[in-house]
Amino acid sequence: MTSYTKHNPDLVNPLIEKILKALGDGWLDTSYGNDSVASVSRDFPNNNSDEDVLEIFLPNSKEYNADEELFNTYLIRVLESNEEHTFDTLEEVIEKAKEIEKGHPKVKRKVDYEFFLRGFWDSVKFGYVPDFKNDLQANSWGLGIAWGNLGNGEPLLDCPKFLSKFEIN
Repeated sequence: MTSYTKHNPDLVNPLIEKILKALGDGWLDTSYGNDSVASVSRDFPNNNSDEDVLEIFLPNSKEYNADEELFNTYLIRVLESNEEHTFDTLEEVIEKAKEIEKGHPKVKRKVDYEFFLRGFWDSVKFGYVPDFKNDLQANSWGLGIAWGNLGNGEPLLDCPKFLSKFEIN
């Protein structure tokens, strides 16, 4: 969380916390004291650039006054394509960031392979719902259920191409 007074920590820190929670792995608070506003960003896997690929700049005020470096909107910047998007609400920013991530060719959805296998076996044999510690486990189990319900065979033998689209944990 930012402690730089220029960023308005009382306003920004709760926003940073919400964004990092909503966007998950790969996102970091990258606020820097010389910047007018706080920021969060992420690099994409195998990015050859030293710069962050996707940045979100947060408002530092409820009022807009460029002369005083007071900004009341969010800005998303995609460095590879020089895209910029401005938003008024946190919800819009999170939705757009997820959309950009989902469409980025270097981003892979994560799979907890153990829960993928448990989901597969539950679909074909056991049929119970385990206790999940997080969304990754629940989503991986659901993916395994879907794999089995589609009539696919043992994941170890039949799905390397399918799972190559995912980052395996």
